[in-house]
Amino acid sequence: MKRVAGGVALAATLIAAAAAARANDVVGTDAKEAKAKSEAELRLDAVQAELDAQRLQILDLKAKLNPAAPQAEGGPSDPVKQYLESEDGKKALDKSLSDLGFAKTGLGTLKFGGLFNVWYTHQRDDETAAGARTGVDTFRLRRAEIIMSGSVVKDLVDFRVMFDPARSLANNESAPPPRNILQDLVITYKGPFGIPKDNLVHVGQFKIPFSREGGYTQSTSKLDFINRADGTTALADARRPGAMIMGTPLNGAVEWFANFHNNNGQNSQDTAYDEKNLVGRVVVNAHKFGTAEASKARTEKLGEISFGGSYIRGNETVVNDTFRNYASDFEWRKAKLLSDKDGMFLRTEWLRSDREVARDADIRSHYYAAGYKVNDNWEGVARHDIFKTQAGDTDRVTDTFGVNYFIKGHNAKIDLNYIRVRQQNTALGRTLVAQWILQFQVAF
Repeated sequence: MKRVAGGVALAATLIAAAAAARANDVVGTDAKEAKAKSEAELRLDAVQAELDAQRLQILDLKAKLNPAAPQAEGGPSDPVKQYLESEDGKKALDKSLSDLGFAKTGLGTLKFGGLFNVWYTHQRDDETAAGARTGVDTFRLRRAEIIMSGSVVKDLVDFRVMFDPARSLANNESAPPPRNILQDLVITYKGPFGIPKDNLVHVGQFKIPFSREGGYTQSTSKLDFINRADGTTALADARRPGAMIMGTPLNGAVEWFANFHNNNGQNSQDTAYDEKNLVGRVVVNAHKFGTAEASKARTEKLGEISFGGSYIRGNETVVNDTFRNYASDFEWRKAKLLSDKDGMFLRTEWLRSDREVARDADIRSHYYAAGYKVNDNWEGVARHDIFKTQAGDTDRVTDTFGVNYFIKGHNAKIDLNYIRVRQQNTALGRTLVAQWILQFQVAF
């Protein structure tokens, strides 16, 4: 196309020159003017021949592109796009794979992504015994997730690798363990061994499928709050090497997950332990039952309604203690609540952990969360979170109030959370922590 544009520009210039030459011819008829006229006409003939050749190329290209196909708004029609991505199209336009937006790989496709979080934290604690107040004001590089994903065999074998340099000990000493840079390494098989295509098999390291807010299906970039609730952080926000099979029958109205994984931390080999932790989760998406048309109409009228339940049976190798964890959750989300641009969500989760030996480590936790999105840019959120041990030694209540400013959805946003923690401890008595977190996020 650049050659065509260049040819048209050159033609316009030379045609103007030819017109001027012809005007001079009218003034006089001497030999010099006649010679100038002859040269201009020769140049014009040459340009005309070039334009004719370019016109034939354009007609040939249009025939290949199927100009009768409907043109999509804001981009080429599907036949045009298919041709541009074909070998003939790339040769005709002198385009390379990189020019067309693809990363060159040895086999299959490759996509780069990332999630970056920068925090500014302002915290003030209760007075100490000496009467001084403690606290901290600091910047923190919370996440620097770099993601590579793609397909090796289209519609059959996919992969995903994610590592986070911000979790290294040298870069982030305040981060809780584990501080492994490698977070995800997943190979996914779609419908292997002849089973239905809506069943996936994952092997590698990834988040365990336990709970709604902290589990496998919750994207970190799309969290409603800067931090997860205490219970989901303690019981669900964990990555382990293992394998999982999942399915979404009835057009996604039901989701089920079955997972078994090592019980000794991230990227562990569990050389001393043969036993694996077992996880099961089922989610019912009530709005998705029925035909696609009925599901869409129901969602627009009533919103998205989901119920979930999770179970883990495993072993804590550090203290050699068997545990059983349970979780149940409910979520309702609706867009266009009072106008075409607002929306609202309600969510609650109940989590429980029972241990056979260390009974004091038993956990009871639940939270209630809500949010109202005023328009495409502004959302207010609130959460009431209760976390305690079975023995009652620790009883922590956390209230979070936040404002989310969306520049481009969750891909570019700024969040501000005020977090107020009240904790009752038999040894220390009542403590109070007030914290402000300002988060800057980009995701791509």
